[in-house]
Amino acid sequence: MTPRRLTITPDPTPRALHGIPLDIKDAFDYNADPESVVQFAESLQVKHREILQFINVRLRTFQSYRTEHKPLDRDASLNLMRIARITNAAQEFFGDEQTAREWLTTPRDSLSGGGSPRSPLEFALLPGGEEFLRNHLLQLRHGISP
Repeated sequence: MTPRRLTITPDPTPRALHGIPLDIKDAFDYNADPESVVQFAESLQVKHREILQFINVRLRTFQSYRTEHKPLDRDASLNLMRIARITNAAQEFFGDEQTAREWLTTPRDSLSGGGSPRSPLEFALLPGGEEFLRNHLLQLRHGISP
């Protein structure tokens, strides 16, 4: 099976990733379509159940949303937006999707906070986590040691 490529708008500052807005000001009116969860998971080559765990949605609830063509609730939608934003930042930094995907999904001791290692996707959902990771990648891009 050939991995699906993430489709990002050609604008230098992408506005969406699989229909998931990347600009925080779009968050107030955003409720994610369940199909965007499936597409996003496929682009990361993970099961959509893993994405559901990250965004704190039970499988049965997700299946109900999908069957009834209802959008996800606001909290789940915002969590999906956070991991889409860090995914986009990682792809921009690493320059290829495979390396970005490996970085995003590999648990790291440096993100443990004294507990068990977390992947950047997990860390992005902590308060301030997404901003921390985006700043970390930006510093690395400019040769600044974080």
